[in-house]
Amino acid sequence: MFAVRSGQWLLFSLRPEALRSSLKRIGNKPAGLETSEVFRQCHTHVPSDADFFGFVSGKTEGPSSSPSDWLPSSNAIPAVMLATKLEGPNIHDTVFTRVTSGQTKLPAKGMYLTTPETLAYISLPLDLLHIRELTRRMAKEWGIAQTAEQYLNEVTNSGVDFHHLSEVVKGAEIVINQKPSQDVLDGFFLLQVSDPDSFAGMIRKILQQEFPDRWTEKDMGDSPVFRFAAGQSVNFVFGMSGNYFVAARNEEAYAEARARLQDQQIGLRAPSNYKFVDVSQPSAVQFYLDANTLFERGYGSIRPMLVFGAALVPNLADFIDPNALPETSEVCKHLTPILMCRRELPDGTLDDSVGPLTAFEASALGVGAAAGLNFIER
Repeated sequence: MFAVRSGQWLLFSLRPEALRSSLKRIGNKPAGLETSEVFRQCHTHVPSDADFFGFVSGKTEGPSSSPSDWLPSSNAIPAVMLATKLEGPNIHDTVFTRVTSGQTKLPAKGMYLTTPETLAYISLPLDLLHIRELTRRMAKEWGIAQTAEQYLNEVTNSGVDFHHLSEVVKGAEIVINQKPSQDVLDGFFLLQVSDPDSFAGMIRKILQQEFPDRWTEKDMGDSPVFRFAAGQSVNFVFGMSGNYFVAARNEEAYAEARARLQDQQIGLRAPSNYKFVDVSQPSAVQFYLDANTLFERGYGSIRPMLVFGAALVPNLADFIDPNALPETSEVCKHLTPILMCRRELPDGTLDDSVGPLTAFEASALGVGAAAGLNFIER
């Protein structure tokens, strides 16, 4: 491997001839990606002092000699610019996605259901038709995709027009709070819908066709509320609150959720490494994960099991030394919440994520773990 420095750039290559050729092309005049209007536009939206940059695009708008001329049109493939910066123990990722068409803006109303003890929050747009197509393609390879396909088919079999459902449902939010006093988790699921009455009718039709003896309905204010018996002692409650479908673990939690949505106060405390945006604006919190609490609970439970298991399974020591594992507190003191926010700009979207791992890296690890489990099952 050969390397040479030119200004603020460090160039690497396996062949010194390639480095010499690159140095000859470097001068005062813009060259390569710097001649692309798309690249320059994307670069203005990310921090200029980042430690790592990445850029992917379709065909540029620069001269015909541009090295990316062989790529498809940038109108077909949006340009994406990534900038990563190390900030002490945290990683800061900024991703700008250049798009030419308007995107669905999802108000982060679910943030009103958060508390200082919130463990996780996620907000995302939904394209149900696209999701159904993906589940069909992956059903043969993934068991979870096969299960999802069966549920989606049941929706159609119950008489609901799936295309109309896809047009009505705009986005989803999930909130998971912990209640230390009761040692329980409170979960809320929200769907943003454009036609509340039509969506409530579709929910009613599904319950009538698939679960005729397991649900009841009553009115709360001017909206219907459904009570669904999932088990002998488990009753989920869900209904409409304005343009939002809200589901909770019981009637008390559902009433609390409706009250918080009307109160419109964010309970989640802003981490010191990030500044919250106003949820009433197009900007919205997309992802939050309390890495400290989750690691403390998970690792704190697994570590004693590994130490005890090493005594019962001698071969375990060939792969891992349980006595060398750090204490839970030693790791937790370095962990901060993982947060991602999105801003809608005239020429695209800007995602910012900060944490010991960013939301992008955590998602990649999750997908990799799921793929690994699927490979083991096969």
